[in-house]
Formats: sequence, C-alpha cells, structure tokens
Amino acid sequence: MPSTIDGTLDVFAVSESHLLHKVNEIKVSIPIDNLSVDKKGDIYAATLPKAYKWTESSKAPFDVHVPSAVYRIRKPGKGYEETERKPYSEIYADYVVEKVIEDDGSVISGATIAVHDAETGRIFLGGAMSPFITICQTKGRV
Repeated sequence: MPSTIDGTLDVFAVSESHLLHKVNEIKVSIPIDNLSVDKKGDIYAATLPKAYKWTESSKAPFDVHVPSAVYRIRKPGKGYEETERKPYSEIYADYVVEKVIEDDGSVISGATIAVHDAETGRIFLGGAMSPFITICQTKGRV
C-alpha cells in the first residue's frame, strides 16, 4: 500500500482467517502514487518528487512540468550484491530501494504509473493528466 503523504510502502499479508496484517514498512521518502509488480516480483513505484506541482499542472497541463521518478523495490538476493549498490539505492526493512529513473518534468511530466517489462527491460510510464505514455529502455540492452 503506497502513501503519497509520507513516502512509505506498507506491506501486508493475508492471515489464515483472511484478514490483512501489516508485516513490513518500507521508506521511500518521496510521495508514492501507484505500484506495479513485474514478472520477477520486483515492485516499481511511480513517485512525485514535487507533488505540489502535480496539483498546479491540473490547471495548466502543458505549461507546468511535474518532476517524476521511478523506484524499484525488491528483496535482496539473486542478482544483487552489496558491491553492485548504485548511488540512489539503500537497503531498508529487508528490501532494496533503488531509484531507476528521475526527470525534472521536461521529458516525463507527472508520471503516476510505471510498468516494467522484465523481458525487454523497458519501463512504460503514464500520468493521470498526461496525453501520452513514455517508454524508457536501458542503454546498451540487447
């Protein structure tokens, strides 16, 4: 469950009696809008570094550029070693939180959803007030 208020992601599990109970809290420290889970089980979070600009853009969607960022949240393990840690990643609450995309709003304005295709490595971004989607691909990926 993402929070646009405090930038946390609450993790819940379903009990045998079919009730939800909170099992973890992950701090992303930036307002989170929507989440998606890729084929590998990694969580992709669309975040709004300056959420107040998103509100401003509702009045002038083509004039106000809303910064966007995408974070990948995953459990450490296969494919992750401490030596591979990137500048914008940290381990928190048994999860690795890593910024994978950041834009000042000039290219990706107000992304509210990010979907990762694990097979191609592409990330598809869209926004509630965007008239288009953005497709990002890792450099050098075959």
